Amino acid sequence: LFLPNGSVVDSNSALSLYVQAGGSEWEYRGCVCIPRPSEVFPLQWPQGSSDLSMSAQIGVSIEPLQAVSHREETVAGSKEEFAKRVAMDLFR
Repeated sequence: LFLPNGSVVDSNSALSLYVQAGGSEWEYRGCVCIPRPSEVFPLQWPQGSSDLSMSAQIGVSIEPLQAVSHREETVAGSKEEFAKRVAMDLFR
């Protein structure tokens, strides 16, 4: 996800990414903002979404930066795991 030049958000906002599979709840995956204008997110589908025929949706929302800052702490560990999996795939 990236912010184009002439950003769509101000310095107090973030562009957040969410995923939903089947009838599950929307799950937060990360955000981009002026100080961090691009990011790669692991798009793991929500738990219990093993049925390959179900629909999936990706949502983007403009939210206050303060509102998403606490969510960023929870996804920091998953980003580290994602990076480790990518490194292991490259190693193999």
